Amino acid sequence: MLARDWIWAMYDRALNAHMRGDDRMCMISAVKATSMSRSIRQEISQRPILRARPYIDEYFDFLKPLTLLIQDQQRRAKLLRTSVPRSASILRQLTTGELIDYLDEAFAMQMSIPGGINMDQDPVVEELIRRGKDAVEPLLLALENDTRLTRSVRSSRPWNYDRHVMTVYETALQAVRQILSIGNKDFEDWEAIEKGIEGRRAVAARLRTVAAAGSTKTAKP
Repeated sequence: MLARDWIWAMYDRALNAHMRGDDRMCMISAVKATSMSRSIRQEISQRPILRARPYIDEYFDFLKPLTLLIQDQQRRAKLLRTSVPRSASILRQLTTGELIDYLDEAFAMQMSIPGGINMDQDPVVEELIRRGKDAVEPLLLALENDTRLTRSVRSSRPWNYDRHVMTVYETALQAVRQILSIGNKDFEDWEAIEKGIEGRRAVAARLRTVAAAGSTKTAKP
């Protein structure tokens, strides 16, 4: 239990650093948590009492997102980006492609427990939704192909050992569904996109059909 709590502390520190944009601290903490996990698993294998316990691996299931988090941090380390504009007036001057490029910095808070995250709290996402039908196809391409992580993290309960870092493709799906006025309450699309690229392509194809039917909004003034 002590080892698990120690790893959780490192992992939690990594996620909080990721959320606030402290990429150096995030990477240090994530790598440390990974190293500690390997050491503990090696120790478990050498202790018959621990090895015999059922479901011992489930004690560390919360670490599953670590690999993606480290890969995303490695990608960020190569970027030359300095900052992301947050002013609505500046964002309106950017191209849709530039806005989508900034989606990996999108940040929104989880406002209810349990519950999800409404990514339209972020000004970049808000601007993409404002553009209406002109943003649909670029967002669908992001849904199909963009696997970057955003800065947003949700959980089932704050005291539970589960965290999910919102992806750009999830954010794109939320934005498209808002533009098409179909909301976020049916779960079929969300279940499908977690099946991999084929699932995301299937959802994108369905939403293209909905968009072609003419139910999209035009950009707000």
